[in-house]
Amino acid sequence: MRLAARTVILAGAAVLLAEVSAAESPLRAASARPASRKSPGHPFMLFDKQDLPALARRRRGDEVVAECWERLLRLAGSPQARLGWTSQLEARGLVYQVTGEEKMAAAGIALMRSALDRTDPRAFYAAADSQSHARPLRALALGWDWLYEKMTPAQRAEILPKLANWCKVAFRFTEKQWWREAAYNCGSIPVAGIGLLATSIRGDCDDPAVATCYREAARRIGQNFFPISWRASGICWEGPNYAIVGLRYPAVYAEALRRAGGPDLFGNSGARHAMRYLMYQWMPQGGCAPIGDNTSYGRRTFAAEYLLGLRLTKDPAGLWTWRTYTDRRRLDPLITFLWYPLDVRPVSPGRAGLPTSRYFEVTPNRAGYVFSRSRWDDAQAAFFSFVTRYEKCNHQHYDMNSFLLGAYGTLFATHRSLYYYGHEHHGVDFEHNLVVVDGGGWPAHDKTNSCGDDNSTLGVLVGLTLGGFADYVRGDAKWSYRDNTVLNDNPAIRAERACLFVKAGPTPYLLVVDDIQFRADPHRYDWLWHAPDLPVAGAGTLSDPLVISGGGGRCAIHFLQPVRPVVTI
Repeated sequence: MRLAARTVILAGAAVLLAEVSAAESPLRAASARPASRKSPGHPFMLFDKQDLPALARRRRGDEVVAECWERLLRLAGSPQARLGWTSQLEARGLVYQVTGEEKMAAAGIALMRSALDRTDPRAFYAAADSQSHARPLRALALGWDWLYEKMTPAQRAEILPKLANWCKVAFRFTEKQWWREAAYNCGSIPVAGIGLLATSIRGDCDDPAVATCYREAARRIGQNFFPISWRASGICWEGPNYAIVGLRYPAVYAEALRRAGGPDLFGNSGARHAMRYLMYQWMPQGGCAPIGDNTSYGRRTFAAEYLLGLRLTKDPAGLWTWRTYTDRRRLDPLITFLWYPLDVRPVSPGRAGLPTSRYFEVTPNRAGYVFSRSRWDDAQAAFFSFVTRYEKCNHQHYDMNSFLLGAYGTLFATHRSLYYYGHEHHGVDFEHNLVVVDGGGWPAHDKTNSCGDDNSTLGVLVGLTLGGFADYVRGDAKWSYRDNTVLNDNPAIRAERACLFVKAGPTPYLLVVDDIQFRADPHRYDWLWHAPDLPVAGAGTLSDPLVISGGGGRCAIHFLQPVRPVVTI
């Protein structure tokens, strides 16, 4: 893999950003007990008969919603769906419910019967990618719920055992996987799908295996996925891209379970605030701040399922962010049509008066992420992020006290997947903007293809003050310089970093102070700065700063100590 980046090896710096003119609470083990009574009559999973007049009015309520409705109409009416039978089955079921067109119901039932006849669930799970494991389960669940009333008794008797079989095959397959308890993104997908199908058919099916699927899905998603993957502030432990990978099906399942009389797994989870977190991580020039494995995902992180949280929180700035940056081509039109909050008026974060910086806690009372900018609603604004964690990495990196810095449309201090996923260096310390010892290489005993999580970062946030003029953050990462696979290995003597980001005024700047001593004997310390492949000139001294030029601005790096740094590019 070609590296389109430069690494600047230095030691303690002040950074000046200058414009170039044209002239130059986590879920408290929310009860995962499923509803004890039978499910209400169909439809019930995402709406019921009383909701249909309001759904019909939604077709003209907003341009985004109207656009999704038109996509659903084209998909439902197509003789052969380009994306396969799952999306088309859902579209036909929804269009029938909203319009009452009996021909659409008949077409949906015919498609469902045909799909069940020609698709073997055992063969599907033997070959399918894990992220698609819930797709047929959701379609069959919604198809049964939305088309049930138009099926003949004979059709129901034919279809129901096949649905139960899909449920049982999916459950048996999942039970053999390491992620069967659904604590993380990959496990939450099939388990939520199993829960959707079991919730849909349990009121009509006496198979005890389906009852087990229903009960276990509620337990695993309710006690594992939502409490482990989500923090009260809306941050996902695994990062924004893995958040939506894991949330897509659990959000739909949680809403169906709630409407069936079960616990409100989503409404009691920090997942409802996910858009507020993503709003702060989204950089002024666009793109998610590259932290951990979440380095180049762009607008695909804005998915329809976040609308459930926006509908609950009534967050105008969150909805503005979603509308502004969502790639509508990637949207799930069905979920967007059902969940877009028509009663919320989008307002930009700047007009809403939101603070320009925020701390998102990952480990309670210990560590997390700081995101800051000089202004909202301005692509030229300065941006700063500070990272420290205290736990096993899991899709994060060995990035104790690492930072990002950008302005004028350019991220000057970055981290962007220098080593591909699965590479032995993926996630190591020298892939980040921090101080490495003796050339770096932590975690020292990380297995290849482990996504950098065999060793843990044990950084602690020990200082934090955020404001409109400046932000101050200090992290203690001495335990991160310990080999955690060796029981008696010692931490560093000191490994603290303090950052002062002065964002007000015409020229934002960052002051970084590092105090590190690994052991009592001599060691080599390298101060790393990863930059895009841009022109670099200068010596890094006060009189001759190291200047990175790019976009509409430049970044000047002045080293206060040592006064004559040894710079390698």
